[in-house]
Amino acid sequence: MKRVQVNLSDELLKKVDYYAEYLSVPRSTLCTMFIGQGVMGYDKGLDIIDSLADSMKDIAREEGKRN
Repeated sequence: MKRVQVNLSDELLKKVDYYAEYLSVPRSTLCTMFIGQGVMGYDKGLDIIDSLADSMKDIAREEGKRN
């Protein structure tokens, strides 16, 4: 594993600490969970965009055959 260091505002750090305590996990574990969820969200969003682009190409191809 690699180590990543980030700087957080005092306000954001308070929120991170609150949720870490609420979920009974260490701060670093919570941050790892948040980063993982964020990455998965971006991956899903990009998959949707790629799928939409493929669908639009198929539609354009079909329209081209009709004309």
